[in-house]
Amino acid sequence: MRHLTGGGLLAALILAAQASGAAADGAAPWTGFYVGLHVGAFWGDAAYDEPDYPEDDFSGDMDGLAGGLYAGYAWQLGDAVLGLEADGGAVGASLAADGPSNDYTVLSLNWNAHLRARAGWSFGQWQVFAAGGLALGRVEIEDSDIGWGSIDKTQLGWSVGGGLEVAVTPSLRFRVEYLYDDYGDQSGAIANAAGDFTYQVHADLTGQTLRAGLAWQF
Repeated sequence: MRHLTGGGLLAALILAAQASGAAADGAAPWTGFYVGLHVGAFWGDAAYDEPDYPEDDFSGDMDGLAGGLYAGYAWQLGDAVLGLEADGGAVGASLAADGPSNDYTVLSLNWNAHLRARAGWSFGQWQVFAAGGLALGRVEIEDSDIGWGSIDKTQLGWSVGGGLEVAVTPSLRFRVEYLYDDYGDQSGAIANAAGDFTYQVHADLTGQTLRAGLAWQF
């Protein structure tokens, strides 16, 4: 799925570049507010452990789709482009344990968001950029056995990445970008329905996203 998604994004970028020929050379400056939509592929690495029951530990990949909204402001200073950007959206990625002693734990990332600074370099209607800042993720650890609960917390971590953007028209912007996110560690206790027994759990999650975005600059 990753190779197919990457190929689709590359094809879209080539089409956008061809369409940008309709825009005059020296397209409108990058300075301004913008808002857009993003969609792409997410793949993460998750590790789970129970301090009191190490035989139930496991790790693995959790893949899925991600999409949502983004908005920001950019300042163009000569060929340099600086900016601030925020985004958020849904993520459909989960990992279920399937070991001999643990077939009940499910790890999920339900949504994520970012607040990042951007620094880019403009080549006319093209821009290459890097970005970094904060990452938020809603991470759930669930005991899927009947009569057991879950913990669901928003994790604060960090994000780095970069990409390529093109001004399709003086107002329409298309981009392809990559993000690496570290959501940190989550710990807590899961209880049964009666509330007379709990056990400690811990999970660590990092994620990567390859996504495309289409925005309108004001």
